[in-house]
Amino acid sequence: MENEKKRLKIIMILFGTSYLARASFDLIIAIYLVEFQKLSEDYPGFFELGQSLYFILTDVVPILSFFRMHDQVYGENAEGQVNQVQLQVDPEQRRIIN
Repeated sequence: MENEKKRLKIIMILFGTSYLARASFDLIIAIYLVEFQKLSEDYPGFFELGQSLYFILTDVVPILSFFRMHDQVYGENAEGQVNQVQLQVDPEQRRIIN
């Protein structure tokens, strides 16, 4: 359970940081809207590259980390690495045999 708590803490930090980064960038864009518009018109390639990196950092990385945690926790069941108990029933004595 401690490992899951640590993983969840890391993911919550990533999502929180992503939220704060998006809010900060949106605030900066709102303050310097005229300069931002000039930059996007003068350098469209640079603007698209920056927007792509921004999207990857703020949206994709936290979501991928969440899926990775899910795979680490529940992926073991799909691979059969978890020990399972098999119960058998003795029909003559009508009891469970381990």
